[in-house]
Amino acid sequence: MKSFFKKILHDIDWLTNNPIYQLLVSIALVGVSIYDSVKVIIQDVGSLHFKKEHFVILIGVLMLINSINNLFKGVKKLDKSVETLEEERERQGSTR
Repeated sequence: MKSFFKKILHDIDWLTNNPIYQLLVSIALVGVSIYDSVKVIIQDVGSLHFKKEHFVILIGVLMLINSINNLFKGVKKLDKSVETLEEERERQGSTR
C-alpha cells in the first residue's frame, strides 16, 4: 500500500515539474484571468466605487503576470531540455 502512494506522489511530482504541463496551466490561468477581468470591468463601467470585484481584478492581474512568467519559464525549460538532448546525442555519436 505504501508503494502505491509513493508511486502516485512520484507521478504527481513528475507531472507538476513537466514543462508542457506548466505551459498548459499558465495558458489556462491567463485565459481565466482575462475573462474574469473583462467580465467585471464590463459590469462596473458606470460605477467608480471600489468594490470587492475590483480587488478580484487586482488579484487576477497579478495571477496573469505570474502565469505569463511561468509560461516563459516553461518555454525556456522546454528549449533547454531539447538542447540538452541534442547535445547528448551529439556526444554519443562522437564517442562511437
